Amino acid sequence: PQSRIRNTVTLDDRHVMAKHASIYPREEELRSVHQIVTIAERSLKALSAEELEEEKEEEEEGGEKKADLRPRVLSAVNRVGPLAKGLLIHNDDTVDLVLLCGDIPNKDLLHRVMENLPEQIRKIDDTIKFELIEEEAGFKIVADFDVKVELSVTLTSTEITLKKELKPKEVETPASDESHDEISGNLPKHLLLGALARLRHAKWFQARASQQDSCVVITRILRDLQKRDKVWGALSSWALENLVYIALSSSTEHMSPGDAFRRFFEVVSGGILLPDRPGLQDPCEKEPIDILDCCTDQQLDDVTKSAQNFLLKIAFREVHKVLGMDRVNSMHRHPNS
Repeated sequence: PQSRIRNTVTLDDRHVMAKHASIYPREEELRSVHQIVTIAERSLKALSAEELEEEKEEEEEGGEKKADLRPRVLSAVNRVGPLAKGLLIHNDDTVDLVLLCGDIPNKDLLHRVMENLPEQIRKIDDTIKFELIEEEAGFKIVADFDVKVELSVTLTSTEITLKKELKPKEVETPASDESHDEISGNLPKHLLLGALARLRHAKWFQARASQQDSCVVITRILRDLQKRDKVWGALSSWALENLVYIALSSSTEHMSPGDAFRRFFEVVSGGILLPDRPGLQDPCEKEPIDILDCCTDQQLDDVTKSAQNFLLKIAFREVHKVLGMDRVNSMHRHPNS
């Protein structure tokens, strides 16, 4: 149940909610995303089951049966990014999945998946027109439904981090990480690790940020701001999501959407991004990692100045200029306003 501490809807609230309604994905966009994601997930799961069945048949032909302790070749399909976090906005035409593998994936596995996936897709929907495009650590499915949608699938495995943790320090050499990419057939390690990080980010957002009042609404609006303003575009999506969560969760007051929007700019204006800052610890990493390392000091200074400028506009009843929309007329005229 929603809090009833304040029943009045302010003009800022009306602007924020009107902007949110205008950037929310259209019905045909959501339908197209749902179609491509559902087809891809079902196809990859069917492919995983088929791989497992082939392994069993090979064992039976070999005669001797042993307890199979090997991990499944393809073990899970997970949604990541705005799709998993419920942050899609109008004109988002690319969504992302991560395909978890039992062992560290290589180009051979990637090519096997790409070779066999079209058949699985056609078994589910033989009318779909699609294109499969290879990427560095995965592939992209481009399909035309009500609107054109791209689905990017990245392969990875938790084994890549487990092997690093289990390796004795005295045996580990400086070249051990670099050598992974140098071995012919290996997928780029930074992309495999990046996919695992995106899985952690999605779980964190679902468990923490999405539970915070107005967090999803404000983050969607700020994603739109990033598309309109290159100063804000310098922040990574992960940095932006954390900043919104920190701004909203650090307040003890109940906030309407308009309050939450202003609160975000108050926190950024206060200098949380400036060079002498302590940094923002990545909540999903054991080691100290500053999520603001995505930007230069100059970029962070520019974002801070922009936030201060936006805060002034909000104070002078010009929130519509910050939102990039026409002014919403007040429902009631006050003689002293």
